[in-house]
Amino acid sequence: MNEQKQTLKEEIGEKLILKLTEESQKIPLSESIPISLDWINGRRTPDANQEVKSAIANLSLGTKAPHLFKSLVNAICFGSKKIVDRFEEEGIKINSVIGIGGVARKSPFIMQTLANVLNKPIKVAESDQAPALGAAIYAAVAAGISTLSRPTPARAITFKPFAAAIASASILVAERINTASTPAPR
Repeated sequence: MNEQKQTLKEEIGEKLILKLTEESQKIPLSESIPISLDWINGRRTPDANQEVKSAIANLSLGTKAPHLFKSLVNAICFGSKKIVDRFEEEGIKINSVIGIGGVARKSPFIMQTLANVLNKPIKVAESDQAPALGAAIYAAVAAGISTLSRPTPARAITFKPFAAAIASASILVAERINTASTPAPR
């Protein structure tokens, strides 16, 4: 029984998701697809509300699995857009987004959809452990195991001559990373 379960899991992970992705990419934006709200566990940020429920509308007898898949991808991406929009409404400019974890690493389709919805470049972290690393760093600082270094004003002044050169180099590298890591629009 375990072997059958493992085989089924592999087929779903390797074949079904890939097939749904391939087929949903073929659906033109002009074609009617369902509208989904991905509030399975309630609405997340912004305006969190655990009482609201998910929904799928605009279904018909012609709705196929790729339509539902694309609808759910759109729901996730537009949910993320609400978060980015809220940050920007509060005065925090978001120039690009860094994708971490499984979906970011495994689905260029979802990352491209997100980039299109946000109208912002998406960079994908190469490490599968980026969330764990961030949590570990945060925990170490919070627990006092790692300390936060604060600037010494007299020493900080000595670094000013390097600021312009480093800023120029940073812009050049960021432009190259954005160009290399953002898939071309479809």
